[in-house]
Amino acid sequence: MTHVRAFRTFALCLVPCALIPWVGTGAQSPAQAPPTPTFRSGVDLVQVDVSVLDKNRKPVHGLTAADFVIREDGTAQTIDTFAAIDLPDAVTTEATWIRKISPDVVTNELESHRIFAIVMDDATIENNLDAVKNAKTIAHGVIDKLAPSDLATVIFTRDNRNTQNFTNDPVKLHAAVDTFAMGFRGMGDAVNDLASDGLSFANSVHVIEEVIHYLIGAPDRRKALVYIGQGVPVDHSAGQPILIGSRYNPNVRWREMQLDLIEKMKLVFQQAQRSNVGVYAMDVCGLRASGGDPQATTCKPGLEVEFLQTVASNTGGRAIVNTANFEPGITQMFVENSSYYLLGYRRSKTKGTGQYSRLDVQVKRSGVTVRTRHLNFNEPTEDERAASEHRVPASPAELAIGGVLPDRDTPLRATAAPFGLPSPAGRIVLDQPAAVAVVLGVRERAPLTRVTEHVELLTMAFTPEGDRRGAQTQTAQVALRPAGDPPDPAATATYELLGRIDLVPGRYSVRLATFNGTTRDSGSVFLDVDVPDFVNAPLSLSGVVIESSSAPVSASAVALSLFFNVVPTTESEFPPTAAVRAFMRVYQGATAKLAPVTVATTISDAAGAVVFTDRTTLEVNRFETERAADIKIELPLTQLKPGPHVLTFEAALAGSTGSTASAPLRRDVVFAVKKP
Repeated sequence: MTHVRAFRTFALCLVPCALIPWVGTGAQSPAQAPPTPTFRSGVDLVQVDVSVLDKNRKPVHGLTAADFVIREDGTAQTIDTFAAIDLPDAVTTEATWIRKISPDVVTNELESHRIFAIVMDDATIENNLDAVKNAKTIAHGVIDKLAPSDLATVIFTRDNRNTQNFTNDPVKLHAAVDTFAMGFRGMGDAVNDLASDGLSFANSVHVIEEVIHYLIGAPDRRKALVYIGQGVPVDHSAGQPILIGSRYNPNVRWREMQLDLIEKMKLVFQQAQRSNVGVYAMDVCGLRASGGDPQATTCKPGLEVEFLQTVASNTGGRAIVNTANFEPGITQMFVENSSYYLLGYRRSKTKGTGQYSRLDVQVKRSGVTVRTRHLNFNEPTEDERAASEHRVPASPAELAIGGVLPDRDTPLRATAAPFGLPSPAGRIVLDQPAAVAVVLGVRERAPLTRVTEHVELLTMAFTPEGDRRGAQTQTAQVALRPAGDPPDPAATATYELLGRIDLVPGRYSVRLATFNGTTRDSGSVFLDVDVPDFVNAPLSLSGVVIESSSAPVSASAVALSLFFNVVPTTESEFPPTAAVRAFMRVYQGATAKLAPVTVATTISDAAGAVVFTDRTTLEVNRFETERAADIKIELPLTQLKPGPHVLTFEAALAGSTGSTASAPLRRDVVFAVKKP
């Protein structure tokens, strides 16, 4: 039975880490940050990430290993590994459309320097239009400052249907923020408010604690939790005795609620120490003022501001309160997280599974503040977890697919494209599955002799709520030859695995993992997939797949050949001489009256200039057999300049005008032309 640990709360289920990087065809900033080192010296090596700030909360640069002292349980340790990470400002010279289009190819090779968990507290925000507007303004401002190597997630404390998993795709992050809406706080009578609001308060604090706990699984990265909300009224004096003067006393209910919140706050601080996560609390109320309209009950000074300040100061973060200008606070957060140090030491004493070590990191300089975790927990091995849970240990592929971040031991690229399956015409079919074609590009060291490798591909899909909706395991025999004569030991070999998973309409986090039974290497990559309702929607589009004469050899899946005759690839950068074809399928719903469909195709270059156009009309007779018609287009690479481009398809029902017209459906594919 497949075992993947999922992160779940009452109002939040965040499937581990959808990683959506830019595919490498755009021009990067001239100031490239150095790659984050990966320490792989054994299980006895403890790794610690440390921020050092001066009195103005600016990063202190230029420190060396000799400037640090690490003590574990009071005993000084020898620093074996050291690296200084300094990240440049997020200034790029990318194509103008790159931050507006989600790439269709993902990879696990991105150097993720910083991780930002954006928690939008829709559970406790009151009916205040300015506060709701400010929440979106703050979140969009944070996303706009993300560097290409940063990963972020958008999480809600009440309605998690639009939660966005970890990605560096600003398009998806902004879209999630735009769904933010207020909850139901303060909408009942005085008695019921204590019950309903108390649940919202408790859930908000619990989500913060769960997110921090979740980030423990992402070591050696600068991590920050950005809390965006009105705050939770936690009264730390609630432990004082009160008099009960009637059968129902609101003070009793209030005190019980407060005691529960205080206990949850303790968990927040404990998890933050263990995970080294700083909380940056952003008050959506802006300038709070006493007095004013006596009927106004929202955004008043009080316990909520104290909550924001307390949770920030106790985790090494910062509270942005009592201001209507959020930009300086957001900028300062990125400054504080732009520089840090990675230190590693070997334990002088062996610790058993489940035991804690207390860490103390000091810097031999005065007037500085050190921010790091203070606890090190010896996590149990997979075999130990399986034994305690009375189950079979997870396979290497299952372990790779269940991590917080993708497993980068094997470099991977992936793409996924949904296609409709045949269904009865004229009938409404609920939850008709679609076939999602998945392509996984694998790069590994080339063998020194000819070898046939046994490779496993595991595909799993999860809903935004974290429920598993499908799993497929496929195997392939991959024949590899040495590179060069004599063989080059530094050369790499690339091949692609083709697979399929059937899913009903909806949003999914699809996770792919591979395990090479010959080399014993594994890797994983995660991506988001939206599956249209091909059967019932009047008009819908499949994903777009690319076929290229320059693509690596692929292990074809028979299941894909059943619904198209294209061999898709994850490659997105092509030599001008390559023959490259894009393939897409257009669908009209089973109960809709068939009509012609116009499809406009354009290619735009890095500057946004349209360099290719095509327009075609799919007549009714093209849809009569399976209510679907194919679009195939050859990319005119010889006519395009080297550099990034975007291929765009727009489809609309012909003749629909006025109030009956709908916006054209659109698909974008990012690709690049190599220099000759």
